[in-house]
Amino acid sequence: MNPRKVFILALVVMLTITALFAAQTKISPERIIIVPKPSEFTVDLWFDKKEGATYKPGEDFTIFIKPSQSAYIYVFDITPDGDVRLLFPNKYDSNNFVSANTVKQIPGPNSNYTLKVAGSPGKEIIQVVAVKSKLRLIPIPLAEEIPILSKEPLEFFTDVIRKQLVGDWTSASSYFYVGIVPTHGTVSLESDPQGAYVYVDGRYRGTTPMKIVLDSGEHFAVFYLEGYEPVILNFQVEPNRVITVKARFEKPHRVGQITIRSEPSGAKVYIDDVYKGRTPLELTLSEGEHELKVIHPDYVEEYALTFRIFEGSNVIYSFPFYQKKQKLGTLEVYSQPMGARVFLNGRYYGDTPLTLQINEGRYELALIKEGYRVYVTDIEIDSGIRQVVSVNLVKID
Repeated sequence: MNPRKVFILALVVMLTITALFAAQTKISPERIIIVPKPSEFTVDLWFDKKEGATYKPGEDFTIFIKPSQSAYIYVFDITPDGDVRLLFPNKYDSNNFVSANTVKQIPGPNSNYTLKVAGSPGKEIIQVVAVKSKLRLIPIPLAEEIPILSKEPLEFFTDVIRKQLVGDWTSASSYFYVGIVPTHGTVSLESDPQGAYVYVDGRYRGTTPMKIVLDSGEHFAVFYLEGYEPVILNFQVEPNRVITVKARFEKPHRVGQITIRSEPSGAKVYIDDVYKGRTPLELTLSEGEHELKVIHPDYVEEYALTFRIFEGSNVIYSFPFYQKKQKLGTLEVYSQPMGARVFLNGRYYGDTPLTLQINEGRYELALIKEGYRVYVTDIEIDSGIRQVVSVNLVKID
């Protein structure tokens, strides 16, 4: 057997393919997928099969990316259980700088790993982001083959990715199927006025009017027309049917600004019950009345109020947070023999067997019983986690 082949097989990376928008997890695609504005900076994304093709479990899977300008490339996968995974850069291919008009193949022809399709039948969405400066994805556990960056996709793309997309950047998305052959329908994309740029599911399709064939199911389109606000429309494609999706552009709304701050920063901001990001945050809103909610994950206080935006106004709010939430974990301490005195950071809590609810953090645990050697160790208490310490005390000779 070819030794190089053995080496490659030993480093196979399993790409778990599952249905992105499965019923068990309600993820709105237009709030997750990043859609760029029309510009000269573009990135092409395709696979070793055409878009929407079917792969069998165990089949090799290859990604191709081509930026129109030199950029750092990031490839994300969002699983139906809410995990955001990083496909590239990865443990075996960490250099993600790609020169202009150069095709990057993942994995490359000389790579020492492969991507293989696996998992439940369904539709898989791949999102590519191209930027001129490296994104701050800390920490990136590149020791893992396909690291999980977050279990909160909406907050991850809002707080971590979108906030860093300043200056020149672009993105693209595509999809394929695992184990099933999808049905298709036709969509007529129109706009009033005509000539709008259209992105469907994060992928540029052309200008209105136009017709495209899509797989059956839920989709969304973003229409851009100079001088107007973008129009986002959700639609359902039915098998073997033709539907019309039409964007009607209206004159731009009168808008104003709102600035939301908090002490400490990092509070979650909701406008009209829609999550917008974390403080400090500056937003442009349409004229009129809006509802604001500010919640800090580490503090008890919650703020909710109604405010009004006028054309050209700049509303500023600052919210203080005082009372920290208690984040408790459970510690169970047992000893043989029983009756050992339990100390945490030098403070006596009781005798074994002992169960405690204590704040998360690092502690020095000491067990003391007459006639036995003192037992000392460091423990880490995590919020909502039960930790058991069982000790056989050593008798003093």
